[in-house]
Amino acid sequence: MGSGLCRFVYAAVCIIVFGWGEICAAQERKDPCAELANNTEWIEGIKSVADDYTAGNYKAALKTAKRLSDTICADSPTLLYTEGKIYEAMDDKKRALLHYQKASEATKRYATSEDMAQKIWYARYENEHPDRTEKAVEEKAKKIAELENELNESKAQNNKLSNELSNVSSELESQQMAQIQNAKAWMWGGVGIGIAGIAMLGAGAGLVVANNDKPADVNIDYGMQIQGNFKVKNSYVAGWALIGVGTALIAVGGVLSGYFGYQFTHSKQDNDISFSILPTGASIKMTF
Repeated sequence: MGSGLCRFVYAAVCIIVFGWGEICAAQERKDPCAELANNTEWIEGIKSVADDYTAGNYKAALKTAKRLSDTICADSPTLLYTEGKIYEAMDDKKRALLHYQKASEATKRYATSEDMAQKIWYARYENEHPDRTEKAVEEKAKKIAELENELNESKAQNNKLSNELSNVSSELESQQMAQIQNAKAWMWGGVGIGIAGIAMLGAGAGLVVANNDKPADVNIDYGMQIQGNFKVKNSYVAGWALIGVGTALIAVGGVLSGYFGYQFTHSKQDNDISFSILPTGASIKMTF
């Protein structure tokens, strides 16, 4: 009696879980699925399918499910749904969707529990519209959040780089202005040296012209004793010395003013610093 009671309880549980509603409806229509509640082979087969599915023995589960479908009831929503779950676990999306569609259509002909009907229809919807399910929406929201974080990090990096480039630009501009001022100072220094050289050249030429016809009265003995009028001689020699120094100063002043004058007038054209910040990065361009 205990054994019979256990079988009765086991059968009742299986019927409630795997198709009480559909069995009753089938009985009313007197179709091949009408006697599932009393069919020991069906009950044991359903249990075998469930056990194999839980254990991951998908091929064995499908083999048993096909046998039940071919020999007992091919339109069981629960069995079709279970086959769909097995195919989905095997990553066969096409066959999984086909069985979910068959199971959902079978619920229109066979009554089943509300919970099972919801599972069947949601499985069909989830496979027909994988981008609209709650899971897909959550994944999209997560992806959007990740992209927003990456964008914020990119903006922060770009702002940091912009500040660094701005500091570099300011430093280079300061160096450039210092070079310009230095070139300007040397340019005007060269002009001043050249003007001094011209003045000395003029003074020397004046002394030479003024004393050219007044040779000095100089007597030189072996003891290097020099006698005579040194005033005229010194002025004449000094004139030529001034001419020489003045000429050298003019040359030096010309070189300095020319070289640094070129740097001063062309420094703003030859030095260019620019940078730009983009959403995807930054670029800098420097011309010297």
